[in-house]
Amino acid sequence: MKILLQLLLLGLMFSFSVPTPPVKTKSKTVEKTEYLIAQTPPRGWNSWDCFGFQVVESQVKASADFMAENLKSHGWEYIVVDMGWYFDPKITSNDGQLKNPPQSIDEWGRLIPDTIKFPSSKNKLGLKPLADYVHSKGLKFGIHIMRGIPWKAVSKNTPIKNSTLLAADIDDPKLNCAWSTAMIGISATSPGMQDYYNSIFELYASWEIDYIKVDDIAREFREKDMLAIEKAIANCGRPIVLSLSPGAVSLAHADFFQQHANAYRISNDFWDNWSFILEQFKYCDSWSKYITPSHWPDADMLPFGKLRISGADNWVASLLGDKPANTVNELSRFSDVEKQTVFTLWNIFRSPLMYGGYFPESDAYSIELLKNDEIIGVGKNSSNNKQLYKTTTNLAWVADVPNEKAKYIALFNISATSADVSVTAEKIGISKSMKVRDLWSHTDLGSFETTFSAFLPSHGSGMYKIEYDSLQTAVSEIRNEFEIFPIPANDWLTIHPEIQSDRITNIELINSAGSVIKNQNFTNQSNELSRINVSDIENGFYILNISGQKSLKSYKLLVQH
Repeated sequence: MKILLQLLLLGLMFSFSVPTPPVKTKSKTVEKTEYLIAQTPPRGWNSWDCFGFQVVESQVKASADFMAENLKSHGWEYIVVDMGWYFDPKITSNDGQLKNPPQSIDEWGRLIPDTIKFPSSKNKLGLKPLADYVHSKGLKFGIHIMRGIPWKAVSKNTPIKNSTLLAADIDDPKLNCAWSTAMIGISATSPGMQDYYNSIFELYASWEIDYIKVDDIAREFREKDMLAIEKAIANCGRPIVLSLSPGAVSLAHADFFQQHANAYRISNDFWDNWSFILEQFKYCDSWSKYITPSHWPDADMLPFGKLRISGADNWVASLLGDKPANTVNELSRFSDVEKQTVFTLWNIFRSPLMYGGYFPESDAYSIELLKNDEIIGVGKNSSNNKQLYKTTTNLAWVADVPNEKAKYIALFNISATSADVSVTAEKIGISKSMKVRDLWSHTDLGSFETTFSAFLPSHGSGMYKIEYDSLQTAVSEIRNEFEIFPIPANDWLTIHPEIQSDRITNIELINSAGSVIKNQNFTNQSNELSRINVSDIENGFYILNISGQKSLKSYKLLVQH
């Protein structure tokens, strides 16, 4: 019999009403049709890293053509046009603070595509023809929008569709974006906020949009806007993935994002310099406990391949520590080794994967990374993803392989020289027999007894599938939290003495009805390890009380046979 016991919460007081992880649903107002979307992290392409404001229709189509031919069979499906599809072609990424930037709106004050950049949008067709083209390739289409209402709509005081209010009735300049002048904030107390967001998502649904990236909303935590947008999507009658930017979002609002967004940025913009990767390890570690289907902490785009084609971006150049002129129309500054490290971390963390380079002009290695189905499979199918350990020179992540006696292990060498990076069976929590497969090289490496080591280059990484015969059963202390680690696979719950500052004297299990169903005394026993047999325990939640000579500690357990 295999038994799964997992520590769910540290504390002395618990409630037994533990909800299952929330699953995003979208429903029509009348028909109540439910949509289950983004059950795995979205994978696609976004135009920002290569074109900024200046992407045009032909480039979007070329990207869709490339994805359909080369990557669709590997699970890549979204083509996303980022910020600026409504701007005049002359507006560049350096014009974010330009007062009243030229923008296209319709009679209801809603942004519509610039017809020079997107010629198929003429005759009030909007982005529907482009969406049709992307859909004809078997792919899905997305766009970027900003929180708020266009400055031009407020200036012209346009009516709001299906509302008695006008644009100037709902604006609140105090809530304007700090880094762009394109939009005016919407009053959080105005009923027109919902009316306006309903109107734009009615438009996007008519264009058959599948994915919306909403900017200037997450880090700033504009709760009212987020809830209004979520409701507008639910009312529009079309399943649309909701992705929120920018980061870093605050951990204080983690529960909110986990409930109300399909993806949400955990960092500021991520660019092609090693220093960004080092920071991303920290963000991923902090947010790993919030990974859940349909609600993905987002580590940002993958700046691989051909980047910054449209011209210099002064802010990005400053982040890269270079002159703007040196950052234009160049291949990613990441080495191939560093690209693999980014892709390894993104997948073991289960981040959405949005490629940032222009596909037709990208280097072959960047494209080949995206075709590794074994690596992508980790991001798609793993569970219980978390950082296993970190030192000044290396670190490791671990995740479970659902329905298999195996674990995924990602090893990282973050030092300046090549080095062995190791993981022990004890650290993983498995029996000492390990059968290891290298997922990057698609090679079975054989069996290892107590330790597996990989020689990794500076800034390098490896991803491995480790099969085992059985798991240890132990309680260990990790990052000041207590957890059953690893998940046991036999009939005994074994408790290491280091979990207690004093000697264990008694262990008891209490069921949800408050009845003690196991009570074992260890006062007169000298065993180094204290353990109880749990083979006869029914599935469910329990309180595990561990008594010592001087203390009592309690944990919540989930038991599944």
